[in-house]
Amino acid sequence: MGDVGPTVAGAGPTTAERRRIYAASSQGDRLWQGEILSDLPQTRLSLESLPATKTNVGESGDKQPIKVEYEEHPLIVVLSQDCDLEKDYKRRQSGGRPFLLNVLLCDVHEAEALRQKLSTEESTGSKEWRVIKENGTPRFQFLSKVLLDQDASGLGLPSLAVDFRSYFTVRTDELYERLKLKLSIKRCKLQTPYAEHLGHRFHNFQSRIPLTVEHPTA
Repeated sequence: MGDVGPTVAGAGPTTAERRRIYAASSQGDRLWQGEILSDLPQTRLSLESLPATKTNVGESGDKQPIKVEYEEHPLIVVLSQDCDLEKDYKRRQSGGRPFLLNVLLCDVHEAEALRQKLSTEESTGSKEWRVIKENGTPRFQFLSKVLLDQDASGLGLPSLAVDFRSYFTVRTDELYERLKLKLSIKRCKLQTPYAEHLGHRFHNFQSRIPLTVEHPTA
């Protein structure tokens, strides 16, 4: 499986193998689990605006302003269940009541940028990074680079990595509207079984159960 699964030292996916990992996205299509998008800002209500959401009126009787903050996400991957995404899209297309109110997303990093970030912030060394690259660390998913013809933007992407701690949600209708207005762009999608592999590892990481003391062995 090369970069997307446990690797053998010195081995890497061939060009033909890489072509089985991704497919270029279709801009008018539904969202897919394992689909990579670019340029998605996350809107959030500022903490100082919280009191104003209750009455929206100050002591003077004037309405208090609501401040919204934006966090930029250059690359993200969709991690909502694919069956939910499909059912929601069909309902929206038929004018029915939306099924999925929010889409689960996770930041995608260029692998080299993440390596430098982890080295600076968490003192991750070359030995630990090698384990991450071989997908031996449950918190991370290392992904192969995206070839030019696999990217709907025609630009391609370098080797990528996903940090499963860095996840968030966006309203489904907002995300579809952003895609419609080309404010955010669908780039590529992981094909079967790579999309399922990513989703499985993400949910396994989120469902882990820490033990204060391990079971005695004797």
